[in-house]
Amino acid sequence: MVSSHTLQTKQNQRSIHGSQLTSESKTRGGIPMTVLVILTVLLMERPLFTLQASPLTEAAAGSQRIYIPAKICGQCHHEIFKTWSLSMHAHAMDDPIFESTYALAYTQTGGKAKKLCLRCHAPTVLLTKDFDQELEITREGITCDFCHAVKDVDLSRRDSPMVMNPLLSKADMNWKRDRTYHDIKKNPVLASSEFCAGCHEYSDENGVSLLGTYTEWKKSPYAGQGISCQGCHIPHAEGKVNDPRMLMFKDSLSGGVHSKDAPPVKTEHEHDDIVTRLENVERKGGNLTVVVSLTNTGSGHKLPTGIPSRNLVLICEVKTVPDGKTVIRQKVYRKKVVDQKTGEEFSGDADLMWKPGRLVEDNRLAPHETRTETFRFMVIPDKDVIVKAYVNYVYQPVLIQKTEMKIQMSGDQKEVPAIHDKH
Repeated sequence: MVSSHTLQTKQNQRSIHGSQLTSESKTRGGIPMTVLVILTVLLMERPLFTLQASPLTEAAAGSQRIYIPAKICGQCHHEIFKTWSLSMHAHAMDDPIFESTYALAYTQTGGKAKKLCLRCHAPTVLLTKDFDQELEITREGITCDFCHAVKDVDLSRRDSPMVMNPLLSKADMNWKRDRTYHDIKKNPVLASSEFCAGCHEYSDENGVSLLGTYTEWKKSPYAGQGISCQGCHIPHAEGKVNDPRMLMFKDSLSGGVHSKDAPPVKTEHEHDDIVTRLENVERKGGNLTVVVSLTNTGSGHKLPTGIPSRNLVLICEVKTVPDGKTVIRQKVYRKKVVDQKTGEEFSGDADLMWKPGRLVEDNRLAPHETRTETFRFMVIPDKDVIVKAYVNYVYQPVLIQKTEMKIQMSGDQKEVPAIHDKH
């Protein structure tokens, strides 16, 4: 973050001109370096530019004063705000899958699910206690100021692993003074995989892992190589400084922790982190044997990861030429968790996250693991065939969708005879 500068909400502006300071310069334009530094520090305590929005007053903000709305951050950190606003974090509360699942879980538990679900989808509630979503900051989902107020993560605290200091990212801010600024302080927690684990690691009351992405990473070669979650999902890039006068603080800035993922370089066999290859195809008369390999090439966790209802399906397809008749075989990779009481698979994510479960299968691909599968087909000996192998990510969430309900309430009907011309 670019900080230690003033955000002024009154209608006054200040412009400062001059060359950048360098460590080698003793004077600049006849002015001693010491004087320039003192003037710069003093000016940094004064407004640098005007914001369009009026400042939040204590009365208007209420409980929201604990956290700053993202739009306030966006008035200076334009590019960062734009990137965040398009992210899943910004839409953690209005994502259709979450909205539907949360509605079901809330109904099934008589409202108890809100403390479990909102602690990650709207984590500001951990301090604001706004579980009924009355504050705008709650509806922002995983907002800027929440993440930047996390000072530590304690995974032994199952119900609330995030250790927070709401003043961490806004030291010296005071809404009452009609001006806001914050000091620069690099927070190493933000660059650690443990930071992500605060939400992307969760076990039910019986210790059954429902979200185990962090544990999967920790057991992988990536952890040993010092490649954190952020190393792949938020690749480091040179940060942009909004005001050139802030370049003097460049060594304190954290760089590209908000930069977008670089576009992946793909081959004809590859999509993102997984590679599918036809290793061998052997035909003897009417028998066709196909050997397919599937490799987790670039993911630091298992594939698929996240909630157990997500599957990978490897499909081997044989099409007869020229009639186009197609035969399909498939292999499913998943983490199967069933209801502890009934032994049946959960019908949806709401049940899976709330009811006690039991792990019965986990054949997902670990990082760098290659799995080889053999498929056999019966084919017509004198016909050409085309063999194809591909993998699909399959997830079937429950969605509440708008639809039309039409019921005829009343009506009447009469037959009207034609008029025949007697002439």
